[in-house]
Amino acid sequence: MYGSYVGTLLILVLQTAAALPAPPVNDVVAAVSKNVSDFDEQVPDFICSEKIIASRSEGGKVQEEKTVESLFSEGRKRGEQREITAIDGTPAKKNAKMPNLPTNWNGSFSGFLNATFSPKNLKIYNYSLGSKPSEQGRIVLQFETKKDQTYLKWTLNGETRAAGDTGEAWIDPGSMQVIHIERHFLNLPRTLTRLDLAADYGPVTIDEKQFWLPKSFRAEGANPSQGKTKTFLYTAEFANCRKFGSEIRLIPQ
Repeated sequence: MYGSYVGTLLILVLQTAAALPAPPVNDVVAAVSKNVSDFDEQVPDFICSEKIIASRSEGGKVQEEKTVESLFSEGRKRGEQREITAIDGTPAKKNAKMPNLPTNWNGSFSGFLNATFSPKNLKIYNYSLGSKPSEQGRIVLQFETKKDQTYLKWTLNGETRAAGDTGEAWIDPGSMQVIHIERHFLNLPRTLTRLDLAADYGPVTIDEKQFWLPKSFRAEGANPSQGKTKTFLYTAEFANCRKFGSEIRLIPQ
């Protein structure tokens, strides 16, 4: 009898939670955009450990690969900077420069999220909610650039075009922070046949205040080829992010 009561109660709780309506899409976008704006205004200059792995493959076999470790920093006046600490596992010399990579990306730390949810960019997108939440109960927010927009442009392999993209973002319903985001480029230059970006984010406490920072970034795509498929992959992982001279405390999810 006791077990039956508990089982029935559990079913009722799950049914009630499942029946909760998703917030309106405009409310979700406004909340996410505000968090992005607050981050830009409030985050102090910080530094993180970064590990980049860039590779180029042909026919599924890696032809070239380079690994770079650095101390990555971002400041309001200085922008993004790196102090290279190791290249392919070998300690780098003082003031070493970024080596030539098989593929390289700039602005991967915060630019990706700003391009999608910065208040000034909301006008160029159509947003919609996914039909179902993710398995973890997170809100799935879909987006696509408006067909006639020319405000946002990408320069890829030296060619500049208006952004014509689609994507999805997984939103934590409690904090309205982006946990994961994917972007698929459709208006590509002739030198690319596919380009997809993805990033994961998590909470970090800096000076007793919580900020959501990137944990990883990934760019992968393909180049036109008459023979074997040519692909490229760029990944960046960030850890131990902290304000200059302060300690870090990670918040478990």
